[in-house]
Amino acid sequence: MQKVIVEFTDGKVLTYDVVTFLSSSKKKKREILFTYVKDLIKRSDVVDYKIIEPRRKKGEGESISTKYESKNPKEDIPMPMEIADQIVMFARGDGKGFTKKVVDKWNSYFDFDLHSKFERYGFSGSSRLNTIFKI
Repeated sequence: MQKVIVEFTDGKVLTYDVVTFLSSSKKKKREILFTYVKDLIKRSDVVDYKIIEPRRKKGEGESISTKYESKNPKEDIPMPMEIADQIVMFARGDGKGFTKKVVDKWNSYFDFDLHSKFERYGFSGSSRLNTIFKI
């Protein structure tokens, strides 16, 4: 989106977004239709103006993409059938209700401490279930 920076004789410097349609939002945005830009910059109280085309800055580097490596590798531990439905429910859900109490109940089915596999509970912990168990 183009922008117009205008300096007026009273010292004000204002920036306008050049648009094809004025937005209907009540935000205090300065917008000007592209058909009225010439009229704006020809006004007698305009000292100077600049029309710019903002561009995204490119990052420093060699433009080489890297493969994402998860910090939690897939462990594929088999699920006990007694709690498999609960594990899948939390792993595929929104994480609501996934707490330390739930993990405490599940710990009796494993020969390791299940709490050691989680940094957080809730949504983050429940999504971690996908990398811990064979789901």
